[in-house]
Amino acid sequence: MNLTPAHLRRYTHTGAGTNLITLNDGYIPGRVGSVNGSCTITVTIFANSHANTSYNTISTTDSSGLVDGAASVSYPRYSATDRLYVQDLSIEMVKSFDPSSVSGGSSSRMTILLINPNDVPIPDISFIDYMPSGMKVTLPANIDTSTCGGEVEIGTDRQSFVYSGGYLAAGRRCTISLNATISERQPG
Repeated sequence: MNLTPAHLRRYTHTGAGTNLITLNDGYIPGRVGSVNGSCTITVTIFANSHANTSYNTISTTDSSGLVDGAASVSYPRYSATDRLYVQDLSIEMVKSFDPSSVSGGSSSRMTILLINPNDVPIPDISFIDYMPSGMKVTLPANIDTSTCGGEVEIGTDRQSFVYSGGYLAAGRRCTISLNATISERQPG
């Protein structure tokens, strides 16, 4: 919370997880020429983990002020309301093979691109890749998780692998790569 000491004398917060902040004895400077006096109070909040829309209102009955020299309390003409939308986090995945066509049990480099379109990091990324019949991880697999972190564990039949422990910073992308092959012609 950013509060200028010259404009604020008392501030009370009722504790983490509560919905009430009280501001007492604040001060807004008077109008100078055509410029109205103003002050800004900024509060950082943390959203819950579920998508929702919350409306926050400071009503006219919950705020008041005393203008210097006035005999009575002054209330705002309008309530102040704004909406906060909390959205679910998402991750995008793109899989590619290079080369995209192999024969005779040759290897192809499988790359999985992870994309974080969110404005916050995604920790603890994990997924399982079950390959179609005939496709296997080749040995050596030459696994590379260097841009995402985490680790890959290949299934005992080499037709699946588990990726876990990945981390992707806000707005970033990373890749996981390993070698794979297909041992028989698949109907197309």
